[in-house]
Amino acid sequence: MKRLFVVSVVAILLVATLTYFQPQGGVIPLEEERANVYFVSPDEYLRTRLRDSYLWDLAGNVKLDTVLLPVAPEVLKDKTDPTSGGFVGAEACAECHLSYYESFVETSHFKTSAKPSQTTILGSFEPGKSLVETKSPNLSFEMLAKDNKFFQSARLRVRDKTYAGEFPFDLVTGSGKMGQTYCYWKDDHLFQLHISYLVDTDCWINSPGFVDGTASYARPIVARCLECHATYFQAVEGTRNQYRRDNYILGISCENCHGRGREHITYHHQHPDSTESYGIVNPADLSAERARDTCRLCHGGTADANSSQDGQLPVLPF
Repeated sequence: MKRLFVVSVVAILLVATLTYFQPQGGVIPLEEERANVYFVSPDEYLRTRLRDSYLWDLAGNVKLDTVLLPVAPEVLKDKTDPTSGGFVGAEACAECHLSYYESFVETSHFKTSAKPSQTTILGSFEPGKSLVETKSPNLSFEMLAKDNKFFQSARLRVRDKTYAGEFPFDLVTGSGKMGQTYCYWKDDHLFQLHISYLVDTDCWINSPGFVDGTASYARPIVARCLECHATYFQAVEGTRNQYRRDNYILGISCENCHGRGREHITYHHQHPDSTESYGIVNPADLSAERARDTCRLCHGGTADANSSQDGQLPVLPF
């Protein structure tokens, strides 16, 4: 009996020890696998040759199962006051231009960026449709919906261990005419998610330029990315992808073509009987070339000299 008692106690202690040290659900955080996980800063990521050295060997073969994660960003104290730069958002236009507003919010321009929801995210979270297999049998992605929050889960098998990380859908970009891609916040720095959505095939895919068989969550969202997908983001000067999380306007709004609306609204509140279209631009009154210039800010296909050098969105040429 005494021997049986001792054996039982040892067995209980062994089970308790294994349970205590076993990661929850048998899954280890992705960040803890160091053999093929690299922490990359925004500057390093944007240096194409350096970034690609993590993903490709000298023979041009993909280094399967490579994971790129962002370096924990330095939280710089933003000493500037919140400012909208004169932008007010499309909702402010509805007060006097309701019919235009109601039709405009149904356009692709307005829907080109949004907060995540079951409606704005077009890809499916249903079992069987939410899984993305890759070139590597060890790496897969799954789209998860939990209590009206949405995540991409990257799962990596390394021998007998499973590593996983969940990355939130924090911003949706793309109207859904062709596809969508997604961004997530790490502190107040903005990065792109590895998995995007393609309308034609109605499925989740690797984001454009991302390498199949790898997982990359280190691509910084720089100001140039936001210029054609949002009305306004207040960037932190001197950084690649740090923004004020409490101060941005999503979607391409009326102001992207008509100019910033604060002066216009302030004037007409003070002069309610005025018939003058003060402080605002009607593109129909511009010359054909000038009107095309406005469109070229986003549809020109090349970098524009008007892009701001300090990380802010460009000033429209009015």
